[in-house]
Amino acid sequence: MEKIALVAGDTGLPDAVAQSLDAAGADFMVFPIRGHAGPEMMNRGKDNVFRIGNAAATLRKMKRLGITQIVMAGGLRRPTLREIWPSLGTLRIMIVIGLKALRLGDDGLLSGIAQYLEKQGMAVRGIAQVAPQLITVRGEYGKYGWEKYMDDIKRGFAVAKELGRLDVGQSVVVQQGLVLGLEGIEGTDSLIKRCGGLRRKGPGPVLVKTCKPGQDRRIDLPTIGATTVLNARDAGFAGIAIEAGAAIMVDFGQMVASADKYGLFIVGVTDEDL
Repeated sequence: MEKIALVAGDTGLPDAVAQSLDAAGADFMVFPIRGHAGPEMMNRGKDNVFRIGNAAATLRKMKRLGITQIVMAGGLRRPTLREIWPSLGTLRIMIVIGLKALRLGDDGLLSGIAQYLEKQGMAVRGIAQVAPQLITVRGEYGKYGWEKYMDDIKRGFAVAKELGRLDVGQSVVVQQGLVLGLEGIEGTDSLIKRCGGLRRKGPGPVLVKTCKPGQDRRIDLPTIGATTVLNARDAGFAGIAIEAGAAIMVDFGQMVASADKYGLFIVGVTDEDL
């Protein structure tokens, strides 16, 4: 059986992936990123905690432990200078990856890291491979209809794809044909809260989340969960549309139950629907 390293960032996604690996009987170890991973992952991987700036030493440790596969789960907030100040080994990695390594958090960097790991003999596996039940499918989740919001959903997808081509963000908020906000460095939850203050009268805004065009789908897929739904409720949103087959749902049961309770729709959309 191949030995897997679960590299854990923030949000609840690493926890969900760990549960799936446990259920599958996988041989894996958690490597939480200091300052980013949540309490559960920090505790579970307490002997493998690492700093971004010392990633080279962590890679050497993985090899000593016989790890041959890596799964990256969870986001990275913009790190402090202290967190990213590189060791000599990590500086060599950054030089190999290229200047995009100076822009931590963008898709170009993550793809560069994945390519570097593969050159070092590691297989980078995606969430769809190790936890396929977390990937969205096409269709409606819950009991509230979304069809009357189709124009806003179409506009949101068109704008989000253009945003993604610039490697900026994955989320857009649209209400009655107007784009209320685009996701930047602040993340989806802050985008929702910000757009709640811009909400107009009438049918509420729609959050649209898509995968970036050309993105390496093994890493950094758009993710929603129960917290996303609660924030959307608090901001007066009508619902959430997410790209089917290219996005992740965490806390699925709780998320759908909350959407039904508070009158929000959730729908998985493909290009065929647009």
